Amino acid sequence: MSEPRRVDILVQRLTDAQPELFNYIVSLVPDVDLARDILQETNTVLWQKVEEYDPQTPFMAWACSVAKFKALSAARDRARDRHVFSAELMQRLADRMAESGATYDERVIGAVGRCVDKLPQHQRQMIEMRYGPGGSVARLAESLNRSAASISTTLLRVRKTLGECIERELRVERES
Repeated sequence: MSEPRRVDILVQRLTDAQPELFNYIVSLVPDVDLARDILQETNTVLWQKVEEYDPQTPFMAWACSVAKFKALSAARDRARDRHVFSAELMQRLADRMAESGATYDERVIGAVGRCVDKLPQHQRQMIEMRYGPGGSVARLAESLNRSAASISTTLLRVRKTLGECIERELRVERES
């Protein structure tokens, strides 16, 4: 296939895939700003590998594999931050995503929403303050007049509760 034709196909598929690719990355990385960075890095790698792209193969599988490695790399870079999903969890999420297909994004997003809604109000507020724009443990600790260690411990428990809830929700949905 001629190079201009391959480039045209890649540009079209990459453009069309942006929302789905971003949703995939967000399912691996809970930080939306980091997910945006990973999306840009993924786009750059895909563009750099245009000569390796085979238009006869499923584009999303290729794009998601690049995104997964970028997300895993980001997780390793941020491994000191206890508030980032582990590489192992990200791998499990990526594997489940590959098994489940495109509907996985909607199911996970729905499960997350339902589980967040089940949290007590004060825990929901903590999650929103910590993971919302400009959120940090230090800012949350200051606003709640608590120590950063105490906030970190509470957030760890809340994330564990959310993770367990999400797994239950997805399990029930799968069994239905």
